[in-house]
Amino acid sequence: MIQLSHIVQTLLPLFYSGTLFFYVLIYFKKEEKLWKYASPFMLATFVIHTFLIYSKSVMYGRCLVYNLFESMTLISFTIILMYMFIERLTKEKSIGMFFVLLALLFQTLSDVFSPLEKLDLAEVSKLFNPFVGAYVSALIICYTAFTVSALYSVLYLSLIHISEPTRPY
Repeated sequence: MIQLSHIVQTLLPLFYSGTLFFYVLIYFKKEEKLWKYASPFMLATFVIHTFLIYSKSVMYGRCLVYNLFESMTLISFTIILMYMFIERLTKEKSIGMFFVLLALLFQTLSDVFSPLEKLDLAEVSKLFNPFVGAYVSALIICYTAFTVSALYSVLYLSLIHISEPTRPY
């Protein structure tokens, strides 16, 4: 299980990069035929990420919220989960590039620095309570919702800035 978890952890940024490739082509080329490939590729990335979180949780015997880089992988997971939900509701795929890029950034940082940070079990053994893990997981979901709304705000402000004629003040 440990080796499979390491293989999946290595492959996950590649799947995020492939998903980003589809959404970049959709954003810049605006080709309708690519739309049918982007969502299944994102779903495959999501399933692989789900397997990674499950395998690491089973391997460590706890939730993945006890250090910064474990939390980053959960943040990237919830960003993709929320974007998939938004995409399903709105049927709009043109802004997926920004969300996948953000998730790729968090996941890559998590993969690069996660092996370097050692968890002091004596220090955090009191925190291995499942209620603490559920609480921190709920906080991560809330922070992700805040991040998604902030990204939508930035996209909206940039759209206004682009579409609005310059005003002399």
